[in-house]
Amino acid sequence: MNGQANMKRISGLLAVATLVALVVHIAVLGIFNQHVLKVHGNDSSAASYMEIDTRKDSTSTWLKRDYDLAGQTVDLTGATIDGTLHNTSGDTMADWALRINIVGDCLINQAWNGEVEIHQNVGTAEEAVQRMNLQDYNLEDVQLAHYYDGDLLIPLHAGDFVLYFPSQKFKEAPLAGNDSAKIGVIFYYLDSIDLSDYDLEFRYERTFTQGPTFLLFGFLFVLCAVCVLVWLIGERAYKRAQTEMELRKAGLSSLSDMYAAIYIIDIASDEMTPVSVDEHTQRKRLWSVGARKFLGKIAADAAESYRDVVAEFTNVDTLAARLQERNSIVCEFVSGTYGWSSMRFFALDRIKGEPIEKIVCTVQDINDEKLELDRVEQRVSAAESESRAKSTFLANMSQEAQGPIREMLDLNDRILAESGEERIRAYAAELRSAGDSLVAFVDSILDYSELEAGRLRLAPANYALNQLLADTVGDVGPLMKRRGLTFELEASPDIPNGLHGDGVRLKQAIDGLLVAGANALDSGSVKLSLFGKTGPGTVHLLVSVRAAQGDATEPANAQPSDRHAWPGIDAKGAGKGVGMGLVVGLLSLMDSELKLVQSNGAWYECYFEVDQAVVDATPVGAIEGRVQW
Repeated sequence: MNGQANMKRISGLLAVATLVALVVHIAVLGIFNQHVLKVHGNDSSAASYMEIDTRKDSTSTWLKRDYDLAGQTVDLTGATIDGTLHNTSGDTMADWALRINIVGDCLINQAWNGEVEIHQNVGTAEEAVQRMNLQDYNLEDVQLAHYYDGDLLIPLHAGDFVLYFPSQKFKEAPLAGNDSAKIGVIFYYLDSIDLSDYDLEFRYERTFTQGPTFLLFGFLFVLCAVCVLVWLIGERAYKRAQTEMELRKAGLSSLSDMYAAIYIIDIASDEMTPVSVDEHTQRKRLWSVGARKFLGKIAADAAESYRDVVAEFTNVDTLAARLQERNSIVCEFVSGTYGWSSMRFFALDRIKGEPIEKIVCTVQDINDEKLELDRVEQRVSAAESESRAKSTFLANMSQEAQGPIREMLDLNDRILAESGEERIRAYAAELRSAGDSLVAFVDSILDYSELEAGRLRLAPANYALNQLLADTVGDVGPLMKRRGLTFELEASPDIPNGLHGDGVRLKQAIDGLLVAGANALDSGSVKLSLFGKTGPGTVHLLVSVRAAQGDATEPANAQPSDRHAWPGIDAKGAGKGVGMGLVVGLLSLMDSELKLVQSNGAWYECYFEVDQAVVDATPVGAIEGRVQW
């Protein structure tokens, strides 16, 4: 029952953690969705920006000759201006608006597909503002100063501005991630026009299932659901077992035929009264023998190894005292005549405050029960062994998942505690990194299960070694930063860059070793070294990972060691957790083996060797560096 109570407690704690993660996710999502961003001009470095330029074809610029403009006859140049909104982020732009700041005299004629809000004569007594659709309007409704000769021309001067609001009808908003939208505006001007001064204001919007905090909530929700399910199944099995036990107890009273003999013993008179005795026992029963002598004969018939125990158990003088606080006592032993036997004493006619005078004695042949019990115990032992293996796996998974989960929760707390928008964005970036670590761990669990089931296979393909190393640095860099570790990368410059093999699994094994080394340190450095020896069409790679605590240095007598000198590897060379178990399994698939160097307690080092085919002999070049976060 203790196991059930612990599972119930764990389920409750996980439920609270899941609720906290949900609240954090909703809060972070609300802050993200309400945050308004602003991009000035054609800033292509921003995730979302507007690009405005004159349309380049020959029909997009024309002259309106001899136009009467405020009493002067002039030639006006008309131009179609295209605006392209680029949303290169992965998030949806919920709404946006474009402000075009007028830096010189011009006239606006047309805009599509949305509406415009024109601010005319800004800062003067004649300042006027009107929002309208320049494609569909009534001339008498135009409140701004304007000209009309079949075309509506609204004059604008330096300091004026135009706000463009997108059309949902023409799918300008909302704008999906990695999508773009086009708008168009027609301006007239005398000599030139400058539309480079403009601002784009917008707001991203994520759904409930988006964002790194949802990954944390989803993971905790699934983990909580699994624990609750296990607890409910265990609770049901426990209650069923309890019910069966009560029914079994009630049925024993009517199963007198299961006992070889049932007697009532009168302690004071030393009399034994038979209640139910089988024929074999009946023939051997000496009716003139008292209880003490009869029970003494049973003790004498017991096998030598049980004789003293049975003699003590059948001592009539101590029976009353032994049953004073108990309903019954039992002793199982091997009889020389009957084999396995069971003797039980029950208190009869118990009266509170008075000594027990009469006792029920039962003797039972349990040879068949012992054989069946042995078979049941073997099945139970096998089931418990399997259960322990599964429990160990789940425990290791939970232990390894705690690091990323704690980091993500810490980042969430920081996000909620901060009110500055720039800092929130910075924390969100770190949270993304922690979320990526969590996703990578879940992926490792899936790969590990495939490996255990014998379904994981290598998928050889061409890959670039320099890109593999760059991706590795990108994967483990955030972890090194969070733990405050120095990371070093060293690679022989003459190793061929273009290789053929399963680069994905090779990088996964390297990442696993780097993560294990980093997690074993409180401070210090982790170093990845890569060496190679090129042969005809192949290269023999040696990959080494070294983790040093603080300023620890390698001892001069370092030698290849047994398997206990790397975090997560047991004495037999097997991975004790999901991460290192997967690394050892992947290396085995690559016909390789993790080799360890003896540790002095402050540093760890391991390496493995693997052959890869060469498809491009161009050297990888100088790739090395030392980064202190």
